[in-house]
Amino acid sequence: MSAPDVKVVKQIAEGRWDEILPGLAPSIAHAFGKKLGRHVACPHHAGKSEANFRAFRNVAVSGGVVCNSCGTFASGIDTLMWANNWSFAEAVKEVDKWLGGVRTLSPAELARQAALQEKRRAAAKRARIIEDKRSRASLNAVWRASVPLDHPSAAPARLYFANRGLSLQSYSPEMRFHPALNYIHTDEDEAIRSRHPAIVTRVRTADGKPGTLHRTYITVDGQKLRLGVTKKLMSHPSDVSLTGGAIRLMPATRTIGVAEGIETAYAAMELFGINVWPCVSRALLESFEPPPNVEKVVVFGDLDASGDGQRSAQALVERLWANGIMAGLRLPEGPIPAGSKGVDWNDVLQGQKFARTSRRANGAGR
Repeated sequence: MSAPDVKVVKQIAEGRWDEILPGLAPSIAHAFGKKLGRHVACPHHAGKSEANFRAFRNVAVSGGVVCNSCGTFASGIDTLMWANNWSFAEAVKEVDKWLGGVRTLSPAELARQAALQEKRRAAAKRARIIEDKRSRASLNAVWRASVPLDHPSAAPARLYFANRGLSLQSYSPEMRFHPALNYIHTDEDEAIRSRHPAIVTRVRTADGKPGTLHRTYITVDGQKLRLGVTKKLMSHPSDVSLTGGAIRLMPATRTIGVAEGIETAYAAMELFGINVWPCVSRALLESFEPPPNVEKVVVFGDLDASGDGQRSAQALVERLWANGIMAGLRLPEGPIPAGSKGVDWNDVLQGQKFARTSRRANGAGR
């Protein structure tokens, strides 16, 4: 039997992905129905605190979903490949098989369904335009309502970094503080809304343009907010791609570093004395594209018990070398403490500071 025609399969599937995806990928079925567009648990991350996965509101047409950790999967085929660990050919074959029943419909019913698909495409396009306008307005409003970290009212943000053991010598203009930012916490079927202080950081696209904002929710005394997921990306317009992007905390130099998290990046800067950009997630770290003037990239990976951090960092190093850019990998030595998910460079920095403090204390005691 010949392989299905990919173009035909995609054409027939368009407008039906909200039926196809839950049917072929039961692990993500909980993101559909009444919860469509809302954040739910990612099938690759356990626990309610990891509610960072959602289907696009236009998923029926696009088939797209996004996980804050795993990345964005813009088409139904991409979503199935990720959710089920299928190859491209396997995903197309299974969708074609699912659509087999559609092909047996009468000409009149096929015509009716084609008209319905076109209606859904038009509705999705209108909704996308409205949603993009809303996203841009929201991003601009949050940025305007925030203040630089050296502002008197930004004391909670400065305390947060101090409590994390980080000695920020200067404050990046890419990072600001919002005194009371909206927060939505999903508890089972209920969306709970509240407002909390937050560190707001600009995520730029691969070509350096503003893409979206990253939010780190904290308390007024500079502690991590103990409520669900406290590090979140804001929604961005559909014509903006974050692939290859990063938070450009410092200017680009010939040698730069990249890391996953903001605190990890600042710790690596303090330890190694080079400018380090956080990429927010493993998926964005793997896709990172350095600016044209960068000659070498040092990847400061996380040492995860699962091995995910190491694999993502190594994947980026190999891709950069393949593209003619010098790259090096630095991982914490470990060991990973019992019961811990891993070790990052902020853990290393704090360990060194604790050791120095202990030595001074012991010396003073003698």
